[in-house]
Formats: sequence, C-alpha cells, structure tokens
Amino acid sequence: MLGSLQPSLLFLLLAFQAAGASGEESGPARLNGIRGESVTFSPLVPTGTRVINIAWNAKTMIAIVEPGKQASPQVIDQRYRGRLRVPDGGYSLQITDLSQEDTGTYTAQISIEGTTDPIIQRFALHVYKRLTESDIKIFPVQDSVRTVNGTCNVTLNCTLQGGGEDVTYTWNQPAESTLVSGRASILISHRLGSGVSPVTCTARNPVSSSSKSISLQEFCEGITGTAVPAGPSSTVSYCQVRGIFLLLVLGSLVTAIVMVHVLTRDKERLD
Repeated sequence: MLGSLQPSLLFLLLAFQAAGASGEESGPARLNGIRGESVTFSPLVPTGTRVINIAWNAKTMIAIVEPGKQASPQVIDQRYRGRLRVPDGGYSLQITDLSQEDTGTYTAQISIEGTTDPIIQRFALHVYKRLTESDIKIFPVQDSVRTVNGTCNVTLNCTLQGGGEDVTYTWNQPAESTLVSGRASILISHRLGSGVSPVTCTARNPVSSSSKSISLQEFCEGITGTAVPAGPSSTVSYCQVRGIFLLLVLGSLVTAIVMVHVLTRDKERLD
C-alpha cells in the first residue's frame, strides 16, 4: 500500500505515525451517530491561520483533506470509499452510511502553514441503532406469576432484540401510579377482575427512544385462568363421572327389565 502512495501522501502518513504526542492536542470530543445515517467531524482551527491539509486517522489513516477544494477527499482506507464528504470545502469531514464498525476514535492532524508541529484533535464516535417499538420485547420471568388474595404479582423483563449499548429502561403503570427507572425488570401487582391494566416499557439510548405497552391481563388472568379455577375444572369432572354412573345404572335397569320380560315369556310358553 505504501508503495502506491504519492510521495506527498507518503510523507504525511509517516509524519502522522511519528507525531505521537507532538503538536497541540484536544479531546476526544464525543459524537453519537445513528446506523445508516451520517456524522460530521468539525475540528477547531485557530483564526488567522492557513491550513495546508488535514490528515484523518482511525485505526489507520483514512483520508487527506485539503480545505478550499470542492473535490472529494483523498481516500486512503478503502472501507470508507464512497462514504466521505467535505461539507462546503471546509475543514470538516463527514462519514455517511454509518455502521457499528465505524465506532472508535478519529484523529485529525491539522498541518498549519509556517509551523512544523501539527494541531491534533480527537473525536470519540459511538454508533447506535435508532430504536423502534418492534425492537422491544416484554415477557414474564419464568415461574414468577403468583396470585395472593385476588392480586396477581408478576415480574416482567424488558429487553431489546439484538441487545444494545448504553440502554436505560423506564416502566410506567398509569393505573397504579408506578414509575421505576433504570432497570430492565420490574415486579408489578394487578388486581384480578379490575379490568385492563396496561404497563409500558420505554427503552432509551443516546440517540433515540421507543415504548411498548402490554396488558397485565395477558399474563395474570390468562395464566391464572388455567391454574386458579381448580373448582370449575373439578365440577366438570364430577358431572362427567355422575353422568357415566347414571348411564350405567339406567343400562343395568333396562337390562334387568328385558331379562325379566324374556323369562316371563318363556315361562308362559312352557305352561
């Protein structure tokens, strides 16, 4: 790769790698990006100075920007080809179509006319997904549903499909005026037969938030409907047994009557 670079670019690359702690450093300044969208790094340049060029580096040198030129930056790292822009031909560098792999530290080495020491500025980029309702999943912790004196207690979990970094959760149950923040799980009580009791989980990351609501009836009255009504189930079973018993008794009576009738008829014939 080095052999294919022009002498001026090769010099910048070697100078960048050797710069180390030389020059004036600032940052890193944190920037939050969204997957599929763009982010712009805007270095601060002292007024009254003339910038020769800016060498941008991530894990490797990615591009050389010459302010004042409307042309695209000279892309060094092919992973960024077609994704780099220089807004208004200035000092900034824009990366489009962001992905999770773009997360990292970006360094601008600003070469100033009349000085040998470049200005070094760093940017810490964090790329996040824009959250949607379909990303949120709410489900009860296994074997957590309990009913005591007509009240259903259930522990619910709120998670994001595929996970996520720097995510916080807020639970809201308007009917019970309950608000718990910062936890992915919550213990909630629901009075059976009290009607719809929605609960809402809101997930947030540094670039977006989204909410999803469910009804506690789905977990409480739905689950306890099969576990609690042991009485009705037993009543049905008893009725079934009693019906079978009555059928057996009726069948025995019919059989006895038929046998008596047959014996009586045979006796009359013999007489």
